[in-house]
Amino acid sequence: MRNSRWPLALRGWSVGLSAGMILLAAGFLSRQWPPVDEGLTSPLQPVAIKPPPADEAPVARAVKPPPTPADGFVGSDVCAKCHTAIAETYRSHPMFRSAGRVPGENEVEDFKSPPFSAPGSRRYRVERTETEVVHHEFMVDASGAVIADLAVPVHMFIGSGTRGKTYMVNRGGLLFESLISWFSTDGGRWDLSPGYEPLNKRNFERRIRDACIMCHAGRVANTPGEDDTFENPVLLEAPIGCERCHGPGAKHVARQEAGVVASGPSDSGGALRDDSIGGGLRDDSIVNPERLDPARRESVCNQCHLQGEQFIPRYGRTFYDFRPGQLLDEVWTVSVEGSEVREDGTTRAVSQVQQMHSSACYRQSAGRMSCNSCHPAHSVPDSRTKADYYRRRCQECHAERGCVLPQAERAAPPAENSCIHCHMPRLAARDIPHTSQTDHRVVRSPKVDSPKIPNPAVNFDLELFDHAEERLPRWEVDRVRGINLVQRAQRESLKATLYLREAELLLRSSLRAAPDDVRALAALGQALTGQERTGQARECFERLLEIEPRNEKALEALAEFCHGAGDFKKGIQYGQRLLTVNPWIVRNHARQADMLRGVGRLDEALDIAEQALGLDPWHTQIRSWLVEAYRIAGDGAASRRHAEFLRRMRGG
Repeated sequence: MRNSRWPLALRGWSVGLSAGMILLAAGFLSRQWPPVDEGLTSPLQPVAIKPPPADEAPVARAVKPPPTPADGFVGSDVCAKCHTAIAETYRSHPMFRSAGRVPGENEVEDFKSPPFSAPGSRRYRVERTETEVVHHEFMVDASGAVIADLAVPVHMFIGSGTRGKTYMVNRGGLLFESLISWFSTDGGRWDLSPGYEPLNKRNFERRIRDACIMCHAGRVANTPGEDDTFENPVLLEAPIGCERCHGPGAKHVARQEAGVVASGPSDSGGALRDDSIGGGLRDDSIVNPERLDPARRESVCNQCHLQGEQFIPRYGRTFYDFRPGQLLDEVWTVSVEGSEVREDGTTRAVSQVQQMHSSACYRQSAGRMSCNSCHPAHSVPDSRTKADYYRRRCQECHAERGCVLPQAERAAPPAENSCIHCHMPRLAARDIPHTSQTDHRVVRSPKVDSPKIPNPAVNFDLELFDHAEERLPRWEVDRVRGINLVQRAQRESLKATLYLREAELLLRSSLRAAPDDVRALAALGQALTGQERTGQARECFERLLEIEPRNEKALEALAEFCHGAGDFKKGIQYGQRLLTVNPWIVRNHARQADMLRGVGRLDEALDIAEQALGLDPWHTQIRSWLVEAYRIAGDGAASRRHAEFLRRMRGG
């Protein structure tokens, strides 16, 4: 048995573990919202949390909707048997290449590219063999010799390759984003994935969440009852297929094979327009988006192309519950911030819907203008005829009053008689490097029209997309506002106390209607943690665990609370449960090692710390801790090995 004596100073290696726990970063949280009480102007002003008045009507308990059936899908290959021409055309569409397995599908990358570097001593390279693609992050010392090479096989990609591709690592049903992506601009290049900072990364720890893969893949095998967890094979249908826009096709196929075509209310529940569109009777067993009313028609596109600041599944709903024919806010709410175009001319990579809704063309169309007014559903205009194609689309509305410029001027390069060149210029995407998108505000003149967001540092109120608050019960509006305020507190530290107090009031109100709402409970736990009311926050997360025993956010919060309070025995229990659910996060190994050390279980602590270095070899705090830990344990060789690694890392 190794010596269990431990100087108090050695706990310093884990000090950084708590830094991010004041406000746990929950992937399902939203952004900003206006304060609920405009009279609260100071973050220090106390808020009296009073019980509801005796004469206030009791809040009716929310009824959780039944689970959305996951069956009824047949796959696009079945559709193609009858719709051969459309299917063949669609195969050239970027959406048909939106996701796939690695290696072998939609390979546009240059696997012979040399390694690339980022600031510091880390280098990156991509290796392709006959059976796998491996992403490498390695570090070199002052002489250029490799100190360590973290090699991680990737299993899937998302992205059509038009702009680029990002890669996923499947670790037992948990998906993680590689820190290396392919960018297709300027001949193509490998670079760090969007959001990764060269000197402040999480290696291969960034989770691929439900909200991400739901849009990029046609259909996935998500684990029922568990967020962000998947079964094998993950990709049931890799590309965005027919049923994402037309709904599950099993009933339609059965009717067609039986020679039965029905006329009546749509099985989707969606509001249908005139039956005569397209001629003949409609088949009510499948959804034709063109026959839906404008809001439901647009919801089909918006399920993926409306990102907003954040979208939150409604109570009892998941990211996989939307079906064509529904309104989007029947399943989730989206908080938006104007057109998303800033003063510097940058925008979010996915903000076309907000931009279109701010355009004069859309506002004056009375619902007639839609995504399909310009974009054909099953094809993409050829690059040689694209300008002519979109010009004809514009002239469908602007034929009587066309371009006011002389013919010779508008035909001259670089415009070459292209409407979109002048009225929909390219905007740089601020959240994804090396990419851009067309300006969907359809501005009269880019030099005159000014964007709505002048400064990213200024606070702006969010609104629910398409006035969803008019269709939601009051308690669900409070829920969204409360969740948004928790996230807003993370972004605006000077007003964090104010926002968290307001969020608490709103979330407690919503939880009266839905006490088992896990997203509201998680947000309330964060709000209480941010106010340093740890006891109440702990009760909140414990309640969350009663509902979802494998909830990672709750397990991590409770492990951290116990670690900070010195309750190592209980903390180890939470930590072990957390590592069973997700053994791939370095900080969770580090915390667990420190608590094991604290109760004298030194052998286990050292093993856990070594596992953490297997995930992040360059973690200097853990490696420094091991130098001293092995020295005290009497293992001089191991102590010297880690000390030598640190010396080479630091250029010695």
